[in-house]
Amino acid sequence: MISHAVFLFLAAGVVEQLPLSPEESAFLYQLYLDFEPAILRRLENHIDEADTEDQVQECMLRLTRYIGTLMSLNRLQRARYITHTVNSVIADYWATRKTQQKRFPAFSGAENISDCRIEANPELSVQMKDDLDAFTAAFNKLSEKEKALLEYRFMDGLSSEEIGRKIGIRPSAVRQAVLRAKQHLLKYMQSEEDG
Repeated sequence: MISHAVFLFLAAGVVEQLPLSPEESAFLYQLYLDFEPAILRRLENHIDEADTEDQVQECMLRLTRYIGTLMSLNRLQRARYITHTVNSVIADYWATRKTQQKRFPAFSGAENISDCRIEANPELSVQMKDDLDAFTAAFNKLSEKEKALLEYRFMDGLSSEEIGRKIGIRPSAVRQAVLRAKQHLLKYMQSEEDG
């Protein structure tokens, strides 16, 4: 669960991205104060906890884009509008996750590989299974931070800036950390193959 202070920080980050009048900024700030618990509760109940901060920002960005409309609505209409926006963000979140799962299916072992060319070549099949086993064993030896870095970079396709925001380090430090994690993985793989 993210705190009130973090929520307001995320909201302030959104406000900086879009030019708002002082009246609009004051209205948006009050909107955050009024609807923060409901937005957070809804997001936390319907998405993965690790992604809550990103989705809070997405909600705030969408609401900020239509600040004029929100200002013209009464409180009940505003609540419905915000609920609809949060539901839309949740739907988009899960649609994106399904797309990513189709593109990057989880591998639990060599049995997931169903390429007929591999089945036709038993030596290649054995070699690929050995490589996958070595990779899995080596990956499990990495620290949790190294695993997260490699997953963010190569599975999720995040940029250094995005990874830096997720784990709280500079983008240049992310690049160095990813490089070190890859080197450790290769070293562990080599020791698995030699052992």
